[in-house]
Amino acid sequence: VSCQHYHKLTFHNRNTWTRNHNNSNNLFPPFTVPKSSLTSHTKTHSPILQRLHNLCDSGNLNDALNLLHSHAQNGTVSSSDISKEAIGILLRACGHHKNIHVGRKVHALVSASHKLRNDVVLSTRIIAMYSACGSPSDSRGVFDAAKEKDLFLYNALLSGYSRNALFRDAISLFLELLSATDLAPDNFTLPCVAKACAGVADVELGEAVHALALKAGGFSDAFVGNALIAMYGKCGFVESAVKVFETMRNRNLVSWNSVMYACLEHGGIGDS
Repeated sequence: VSCQHYHKLTFHNRNTWTRNHNNSNNLFPPFTVPKSSLTSHTKTHSPILQRLHNLCDSGNLNDALNLLHSHAQNGTVSSSDISKEAIGILLRACGHHKNIHVGRKVHALVSASHKLRNDVVLSTRIIAMYSACGSPSDSRGVFDAAKEKDLFLYNALLSGYSRNALFRDAISLFLELLSATDLAPDNFTLPCVAKACAGVADVELGEAVHALALKAGGFSDAFVGNALIAMYGKCGFVESAVKVFETMRNRNLVSWNSVMYACLEHGGIGDS
């Protein structure tokens, strides 16, 4: 792929933090962040969990919550692992159906349990649920209250901020992750931050994310490469977007769409 009007890949002295990013959100091409441990792939043969799955899939979340309550009171759900999985299923469904009312009740159920209130996995799922329901302030409250903060917890809040177009908050959290913890960003962290960089048109920080991706092993992960292509394209640095595309070992349809979008939006396409 080659495009007209190339730009040099250097660190640019741009004062872009005062720009109103909300005016150009629709110009940012969509990309998919990779699945992380936020998504459970556990399969179970428990009839209770199967019934819960069915109710959640059909959107009957109040009935699902009542089912969970009734079996917990009867002692049927005796295993803490099954209880955690059941709560996780319901939290994901609340986020999917954007039912914050039931989500708050599930959150209260977790908070009332001595065994579960400090569970990092459930805290991560609660953060993701509130973000999906459009309430990142509740997500932040859960994050701040967590006694232990691992990378999944940071990633859940980062994803929520980017999802809700709170790009400056996402960048601040990312800088906190780098400066105040020993945690290393992964292939879930970087696409979220790249999207935030595009949201505020901060190509300097975007280039720093690019450098972190290279240090972590290049662009073996298509999600990271796609996010960087989209970021450079949104900021108008077409040559940089093309260079990322050309160095990617694994490309997919999103990769091609993102680089073509960058070329079309900023100077046209030469050969492709």
